[in-house]
Amino acid sequence: MRTWILHGTLPRRRGFTLIELVAASAIAALLMVGVLMIFTSIVHDRERLMKARTTDAQDVNQLIDLLRRDLASAVNLPGQSGGDLVMQTSSSLDEQTLTFVDRPALVSYQLVDQAGEGKQGGRCLYRRQQRTDEPVMPRAMVSLVAYHVRQLQMQPLSGGSGQKANGVHLHVEFDDPAANINRVLMLH
Repeated sequence: MRTWILHGTLPRRRGFTLIELVAASAIAALLMVGVLMIFTSIVHDRERLMKARTTDAQDVNQLIDLLRRDLASAVNLPGQSGGDLVMQTSSSLDEQTLTFVDRPALVSYQLVDQAGEGKQGGRCLYRRQQRTDEPVMPRAMVSLVAYHVRQLQMQPLSGGSGQKANGVHLHVEFDDPAANINRVLMLH
C-alpha cells in the first residue's frame, strides 16, 4: 500500500483547475471573435473598394463639375507639369459644407499611383486645396476625386488676340475607356 492512504491525505496532482480552464477558454473565444471581426472587416473593405473602383457616369459628371468650378474661378490658367494641374483660384471649397466660398486658394489636381498596383494604371486623381488667405500655416484639404485615372490633360482654348482663354479642352483617360472624358469646358 501506498503511504498516502495511511496519512489520510490525497496526493497533490499537477494540472489545471476548473477556473483556469474556463478562463483560458474565455480568452481563446475572445481572440477568435477578434480575428473573425478583423477578417470580416477586411472582406467588407475589399468589397467596398472594388465597388468604388468602377467609374460610373455620376462620378464623371461630378469630376467635370468640380473642374469646371475650379477653372471658372481660376485667376490664371492652370499650369500642367507631369500630369498635375496647378491653379490659383479666387474661390475655394469649404471643408464643412462642401460648397464654394469666396476665399482664394491654390488648387492642384494630382495623379498618384495606388500602392501595390504598379505602373499598370491603378492611379487616383486627388484634388489638393490650400487657402492662400490664411496668414499662418495654411491647412491643405486633400480629397480623392476619381479612381483608375491613366492620364489628365488640359489645353486652353484661344480667347483671341491678347485675351484670356474662354475655355479649355479637357481630356481624362480612365482604365475603363467607356468612362473617358474628352470635352470642351467653357469658362464664364
